[in-house]
Amino acid sequence: MKRTFLAGMLLVWAVLSSHAQTFTEHLEQQSSGQGTVTLTQDARLTEIVNGADIEMAEEEAPKNDFAMHVGKRQRLKGYRIQVYWGSSQRVEQQKAQRVGAQVTAAFPELRSYVTFSAPHWRCQVGDFATREEANEYLGRVKRISRDAVVVRSEIIRFK
Repeated sequence: MKRTFLAGMLLVWAVLSSHAQTFTEHLEQQSSGQGTVTLTQDARLTEIVNGADIEMAEEEAPKNDFAMHVGKRQRLKGYRIQVYWGSSQRVEQQKAQRVGAQVTAAFPELRSYVTFSAPHWRCQVGDFATREEANEYLGRVKRISRDAVVVRSEIIRFK
């Protein structure tokens, strides 16, 4: 009796799980008395919304668009090169973005991070695990921003 019950429950579970819907399928499902939803979007976005763990190919992903990297991100303690810091004025934000763009144009492998931490705008580049890694770039980056310094920072690594 117990075996029959367990076998029956296992069969019901298998049938239900085989018909599991993704989030987007659930949205598009038609129900009587309700409106309809039609999604028109890039297949990669559908995969992201439905929980797929993907990472764009290197040639597809813009080098400095951090939001385009999908997958597992690790936040670690590490180092960045601070290339600009200024006051809280709007013009300082634009200067920070400009310096970051200059550095990433010269070194496309480095990401640029412009942040505001009251009362200063800052621009930092790179995600270096060790101070030695950061120091290797520092001399070259100083050609663009002579006030550049290595600072401890939370860094982001993608798996």
